[in-house]
Amino acid sequence: MWNTFARTISLLSSRERRSGAWLLILVVVMAIFETFGIAALLPFFKFMSKPAEIDTNVHAAALYAWGGFGSHHNFLMALGLFAFGMIVVAAAIRIVTTLLMNRYAQVGGHNMAMRLLETYLRQPYVFFLNRHSSDLSKKILSDSVMLVTTVLQPGMYVFAYSVVVILMTTLMLLLD
Repeated sequence: MWNTFARTISLLSSRERRSGAWLLILVVVMAIFETFGIAALLPFFKFMSKPAEIDTNVHAAALYAWGGFGSHHNFLMALGLFAFGMIVVAAAIRIVTTLLMNRYAQVGGHNMAMRLLETYLRQPYVFFLNRHSSDLSKKILSDSVMLVTTVLQPGMYVFAYSVVVILMTTLMLLLD
């Protein structure tokens, strides 16, 4: 599998590799925001179940005093809105990242098909004597679609959600 993925990366142009590197950075940012979105729920649930802990927890009491909340209910509402906002921001970043990953894969497949077509067109005339042009175009299209659907997109999703799993597992271990 890694050999296939490495060979696919070698087919990319340097510009496509740079775009892919920026996309991987965005994937890490997405994973961080998803983890923070989940982490923002933990104190909310904790203080919802035991509102008296707002006064005994050092950080919550400092935030309660700094925010000037008149009651525990207002503090919990603000904490809930913050957690909801973090989840919405994480979802928005996930949507944008997924859109960009799909776009990158499709454009990469298109570019590879164009390079393959160029390679075929540079062949000598004798190369085309025993081949039908529809067979060549079918092969170009099917190969590029197969590369996108079986290598590029799954590889990006595996990487993206592996980072999410690693960060969430780290969060769980730190909180435990």
